[in-house]
Amino acid sequence: MSRTDSTPDRPPFLRGVIVAVAAGAFLAISGAFNLGQSSVLVRLAYWIPLMIVGGLWGHLCSIMIGRWLDSEQKPWLTAAVLTATIAGPLTIVVWALTGPMFGQGLYPLAWLPGFLLPVVVVTAAMTVLNIFVGRARPLATHAAAPGAPPARPRRGFPTVCRRGCAGRP
Repeated sequence: MSRTDSTPDRPPFLRGVIVAVAAGAFLAISGAFNLGQSSVLVRLAYWIPLMIVGGLWGHLCSIMIGRWLDSEQKPWLTAAVLTATIAGPLTIVVWALTGPMFGQGLYPLAWLPGFLLPVVVVTAAMTVLNIFVGRARPLATHAAAPGAPPARPRRGFPTVCRRGCAGRP
């Protein structure tokens, strides 16, 4: 990963857990993926741990992939590779957890492919969110270097702008 002069507000792992909990709460409260017929408490007990597990797996994947891809230089390629890497195993986890969590027992193995698209959508959204929230921000300063001359307007500006007359001759 690239280095900058800025210091992140929170460690990436902690930030990822916070984002996962917030996203899990949002998905639970909104009744995402037709889970609205269950109580909010059951949905919270399903989504928040599931999002944290996904976030942990995503964090491990980002460490591995970060050795080859720099998310600062190629954020979209990194997001695509991370999404593909995270979604496969996570689809199996979601398939194995969803039926028992909602009192329906383990779903048939034939249903596993039906879980792939929803897992990819949520994984892609979380991956892009974490990549762009976690991007390094360079330090912004408007002060001139010590001993530097005052800033001058660029060449080509009308004389009125250089004198600060705002259009007056």
